[in-house]
Amino acid sequence: MLQSEQVAPDFCLPTLDGRVACRSDYRRQHRNLALLFLPAVLDHDWRNLLRDLSVSYAALQDANADALVIVNIPVPDAVALAEELELPLPVAVDERGDVTREYDVPDGAVIVLDRYGAPEEVWRPPTLPRAHDIVAAAQRSEMACPECSVTHWPVETAVHAG
Repeated sequence: MLQSEQVAPDFCLPTLDGRVACRSDYRRQHRNLALLFLPAVLDHDWRNLLRDLSVSYAALQDANADALVIVNIPVPDAVALAEELELPLPVAVDERGDVTREYDVPDGAVIVLDRYGAPEEVWRPPTLPRAHDIVAAAQRSEMACPECSVTHWPVETAVHAG
């Protein structure tokens, strides 16, 4: 599994809309990326996460981020899933499972990568994030400034005059 400050391995996978999605393309565009590696069988929690993230997709994009759903199932099954859930998110097909193995996520995972390809947040089942957690991780990553040696901005606390 990816470690903090380790650059995620590159990959290129075909998407259901006929494009090829490469992890490095997001890095070249200086965009944060939420990778959603789906397990072979989606339970209620995964389905809810995908539905909620579909609703929050614009907020994710406002955080200079995108999402990529990665499935390790045959293309016809992936098409059926995307249609059933009405996913506006791009869906990439890892039919042979090479990327899933390389990322060591056989049971699924959600990984938010910063604009350099390093993990900002990682969730593995049974703990799944909610859509707002993914958006918040992308926002935190967007606010960080490694170029100026600030990896995370401090949280300000309110001071009350007594």
